[in-house]
Amino acid sequence: MDMKMDARKDLHVIIPMPVHRALEREARRQGARTAQIMRKAVEEYLRRAEAERIAEEMREYVERMAPQSRKLVGQTTAHAARKLLEETEW
Repeated sequence: MDMKMDARKDLHVIIPMPVHRALEREARRQGARTAQIMRKAVEEYLRRAEAERIAEEMREYVERMAPQSRKLVGQTTAHAARKLLEETEW
């Protein structure tokens, strides 16, 4: 995800006071502005959401391909067994 810092949008967010106090404490601890902490948090959240979306798409793909994969494994195993029987001296 490419986060461009040159194009920005002002955003008004209402958060609970305990969250606001924790945000201010963290900003002081890091020597940063609260907006910077919030921006980092949103960016991290979006990165994780994208990773979860991709993982879910991969799981769905694997589930769709499972029947074909089992068939291929069965064919490959049968072919290997046939080849072994053909090449073995009896």
